[in-house]
Amino acid sequence: MGSGPVGYGLLGFWAFMPWTCRSCVNLVHEERIINLSSVSTGVLLHLNYPSPPPPHVDYIEHLVAPLGSVILLELYRVILSEEPFCPGGAGVIEVSDNYADMNGTWWFLCEDSVGETLAITSFLNTIHVRQRSEQFGVRLNGTIQVKKDTNYKLKLLRGSEESSVESCLPNPCQNGGKCVSSGSRQTCQCTSHFTEVSCELSLSTKEVMGLL
Repeated sequence: MGSGPVGYGLLGFWAFMPWTCRSCVNLVHEERIINLSSVSTGVLLHLNYPSPPPPHVDYIEHLVAPLGSVILLELYRVILSEEPFCPGGAGVIEVSDNYADMNGTWWFLCEDSVGETLAITSFLNTIHVRQRSEQFGVRLNGTIQVKKDTNYKLKLLRGSEESSVESCLPNPCQNGGKCVSSGSRQTCQCTSHFTEVSCELSLSTKEVMGLL
């Protein structure tokens, strides 16, 4: 993350990673959860910024906004790749949204000096950005903005009550719901008359919406 984000609740940081072994593969593998507030704006930059990005790094940032929000991500000077890698040993930027459809959606991006701006809006409140470099590092330059999702409740109704949530940490279940892991799936066990993926809607709300 950039060192000078604007807004409340956006954890911004960048890490300097010294490099001594250019023949090592995946010398650094790290994941971070970045909790955003409902008014967060900020920048998303590559590791070591403003120095050149390091090679042989696998670094994932999980961006999590409050429920009922979406994350607007804009990445600059990139081009889409049909393959999960970039030519010439260059690093790749991988953006994933596990809620975008039944199996999730992935974008593989390569750095390009004349590339265009790519805008991605999360389906719900999370999106993941992975910097995966091989022989050469990958430059990342982007911005983040959190906005209210006016279609949030309607989106929840796309799935059934058995739909899984992305992770139990932090607990995504609302209204006293309990997050339970079973193998590779995590689901919310809702209390009382609450229902849907994250126990967000009450049965009375669904009735008013004509969905019962």
